[in-house]
Amino acid sequence: MKFPQIALALYWAAGPAAGAVSLEQILARMDAAARGFQAMTADIRKVQHTHVINADDEEEGRVMVKRSGKKGLRMLTELTKPDEKAVAFDGARLELFYPKLNKVDVYDAGRGKGLVEQFFLLGFGMPRADLERDYAVTLGGEETVAGQTAVRLELIPKSAELKKHIRKAELWIVPSSGNPVQQKFHQSGGDYHLVMYTNLKINPALTDQMLRLKLPKGVERTRR
Repeated sequence: MKFPQIALALYWAAGPAAGAVSLEQILARMDAAARGFQAMTADIRKVQHTHVINADDEEEGRVMVKRSGKKGLRMLTELTKPDEKAVAFDGARLELFYPKLNKVDVYDAGRGKGLVEQFFLLGFGMPRADLERDYAVTLGGEETVAGQTAVRLELIPKSAELKKHIRKAELWIVPSSGNPVQQKFHQSGGDYHLVMYTNLKINPALTDQMLRLKLPKGVERTRR
């Protein structure tokens, strides 16, 4: 371990005794985590809340993400509850596989590639400079999420393009790792999308093949 990493580890180990964690400390820890980020795997629970009918749609599964080049990424999400579904993103296209229908919907990323990548990487491997460029960041309080103490950050998009998609984002960051344990994306009309991460592993060995859809023979492909 190099001196900067040793110094940062000692800094964070001593930090809690001094009182509450500051925004500067959290952003510095996230920045350090981002510099070393190459891949992650986790179990996930997703909640899509629809405000007008006060209803939640919940899904559970597993996600794998691998950085591709300096800014790109590959991603595979395999959902198992309540229904099986898989989503793969390779930087050029997004594919949705529905096993019961033996069907894949294919979407070209096009100009939306950067937006897709940013949402998947929000809090994971996103340097502080990029975070503060795109969002006004404020510090919330400490909360317990999935049995871990986390610090909540509120992110308000700065650009008109981002504001079209989310009104506000929240990240729950574990101070010791600088990685999120939960994300929440607030949409218009009171709707929101919540993602909780458990069994998180940073920088596991992932190959591109592991992040491709596992498709049976005869699958129907539809371009959208």
